[in-house]
Amino acid sequence: MPSHIVDVSARSKILRAQPLLGHAWVMSPPEALAYLREPRSMLRTLGVRLPAECPIETVLQNHDWLTGHTDGLTAPGEIVVYARGEGDGQRFYRVLLYASKASRQSPERQLLHDPSEEERPVARVSERVRGRVDAIRRSMTAAPIHNDVHTWLAPLTIDVPVTKSNAEAHRVLASLVEAVEQILPTNAAFEPVVQELSTVLQRQFNPGYSSVYRAYRAPDATFHQAFTGLLYAKAVHVLATSGFQRDQQVEDVARILADPAPALRVLTEAARAQNPDFFVHATVEAASRRRDEGRLHRRLVEAEEQFASFNPDRLTRTSRFDAPSRRLELLGSDNRAEWWFLPALVAYAINVWPLRGDQMPQ
Repeated sequence: MPSHIVDVSARSKILRAQPLLGHAWVMSPPEALAYLREPRSMLRTLGVRLPAECPIETVLQNHDWLTGHTDGLTAPGEIVVYARGEGDGQRFYRVLLYASKASRQSPERQLLHDPSEEERPVARVSERVRGRVDAIRRSMTAAPIHNDVHTWLAPLTIDVPVTKSNAEAHRVLASLVEAVEQILPTNAAFEPVVQELSTVLQRQFNPGYSSVYRAYRAPDATFHQAFTGLLYAKAVHVLATSGFQRDQQVEDVARILADPAPALRVLTEAARAQNPDFFVHATVEAASRRRDEGRLHRRLVEAEEQFASFNPDRLTRTSRFDAPSRRLELLGSDNRAEWWFLPALVAYAINVWPLRGDQMPQ
């Protein structure tokens, strides 16, 4: 029987008021194997009862390490499996598993607020600043670009038919990033395009967006993190709704990369024609709406985690990508050697591509 079972909502009245479930527990490797065989039965033993139509998704963060240290999850040894479960309990429930040595000490961490507090105190916003932000926000929603942004964001806020899960679409996108990374040093035609896309991302945008974003952002969420997370979420959505499966999508990209001139020309022209305020407007709008739209928030959290997975040192040190910045300077070509540069550029390219995501130039 799993131990250390915690209902996160029972620990916070704020979480009890939200539509999401949150659970944590600890298992031995054989118990984790029993869970993988019959997840619904195991969850019932914890007290988590889900309707039959509620799908259960499970992610093993270090699957290979776990199986390699437990003889295929059959030997308990000194390994423990930490589990986190979350979802609305009706349309989805997701379980994240992470294995570690039982003797490993918990890392020291800086808590966002004291354990006796329900939430992190929020800095007070003066009435003058609030009034100015509200005025800018009203101007945003009245601008013609707002309708285009609303249409662009809509697929992330509703259920739409997909041909693959977001996790599989993320793996496809990671494969595309790897393919581009391999071809860049061998083909000089890509260099001016990389420079062009990076330059486009550095274009000035209306400073009012920064004010509104700061008013609606989550604590410590930088603008470039929100920007790349949103673009990555939409890029993954494009691949998830594509009629092509993973191998075909990767093969098509490889074919284009072998003779990239037509595709690069289309991409460069599309980037130049893109309204410099469009994705900025979308980022601010998503930051505002995710506070009240649970599905959008969950999708953006997932995309931000998927984007962060490109960081090879994510488990050992703080990335420079977490540092504050004024605009999108971290996406400039000076940072092309950094882990985030190429994934961000590929996600941006998918989003500015003028055709449907499953179409490629001939």
